[in-house]
Amino acid sequence: MQQEPNAHLSCAFHEAGHAVADVRLGLTFAGVSIIPNPEKGTLGRSYCLYEDQYEFTRSVEGGLEHRINSEKAEKVLISLLAGYCAEVRNGATKREARNGARDDFQKARQILRELGRNTDLSPWLTKASEFVSEYWSEIQVIANELIETRELDETEVETILSAADGDGAAHDLARYRVLAGKAPTKQFPFTIVSS
Repeated sequence: MQQEPNAHLSCAFHEAGHAVADVRLGLTFAGVSIIPNPEKGTLGRSYCLYEDQYEFTRSVEGGLEHRINSEKAEKVLISLLAGYCAEVRNGATKREARNGARDDFQKARQILRELGRNTDLSPWLTKASEFVSEYWSEIQVIANELIETRELDETEVETILSAADGDGAAHDLARYRVLAGKAPTKQFPFTIVSS
């Protein structure tokens, strides 16, 4: 599955939108990739457990029961739609972005059905767009890292976002990448000095 340059860029911003939302909204996040998966027909993926909205309990019969937690579900809705909104904010047409977000839109509507709410995504797209505007500089940094590396793990994304918060985490990112055998990037260069 060969990506066109514009598709590669759009995919990076789409997945960066998900990744930043996943981390900033406190969802279970494990990493992000823009490596195409021909089997699934996807150009990229944010490794987030989009079941965070469920609370599981033991039933009287001993099985597991789940119920949806509306507060967590609303965070998942924003994260699902943040990819589309980031892609549009970066210049993709709504039609182009909608093609890459088809599965995200379906999942969002399913959550709204489970909540017993109207499945119109307009108000949620507004919330996701506001989120993307607020965190746009972070989304840009993650997207640019993805364009260069194609994949970021949980530690890298969280450390990059800590650096964006001014926590001086760029040094931590460099140390982590050295230990993990990963290369420096244009945004986060480092030099290995041997003694």
